Amino acid sequence: LAREWVKPAIEQDENTPIQGVYYSTSVQDLFKSFYANLSLVQSLNFQPYLNAKLVTKIVQGISDTICDWALQTHDLFVASNLVKPKQEWSVFNQFQKIEPPPFSFTFETGVKLNNVSQAFQMMHSMENSLKSDEISLEIQKNERMLKSKPKSQTFLFTWVSPFLKVATCGRWILGHNLCASATVTPLLRPNSRAG
Repeated sequence: LAREWVKPAIEQDENTPIQGVYYSTSVQDLFKSFYANLSLVQSLNFQPYLNAKLVTKIVQGISDTICDWALQTHDLFVASNLVKPKQEWSVFNQFQKIEPPPFSFTFETGVKLNNVSQAFQMMHSMENSLKSDEISLEIQKNERMLKSKPKSQTFLFTWVSPFLKVATCGRWILGHNLCASATVTPLLRPNSRAG
């Protein structure tokens, strides 16, 4: 999901710095979206283990997104400094020896580099604000419990009345009922007992 935000963020970025800082709005826009998703998950008040697993998955996605964004920004630098295909062909045939021009750093180049630096700083501060060590410990603690207990317990209970047959089924993991269902079947003949 978050990786889809990279291309529009780069395309819409004008590479002009925000007032008082040397990075552009694309970094802030991406992280506002990231924090919105994280705060939504945390506001749902899941059990600590489930919350830790969800936050970990989201942060992994965010990290991958930032890496994609940084690589695409890097590719923009490389593309602007490449030898043009026509020049490349003439160099290959050695008709004309062309030295690539030295890379010229522009104001836009500085903003792009600062964007990458700021993104990694914001990622680091996000990791600290989420208390990643506590999240990791919560996952480790519950993973150990999962290994020591049977994976799941399934139960089936059937109750038959003269007119209805009720079967309930559920699945328990770590002492929590994850799903339960009941099937009510009317009996065709009230005196017959189906088991």
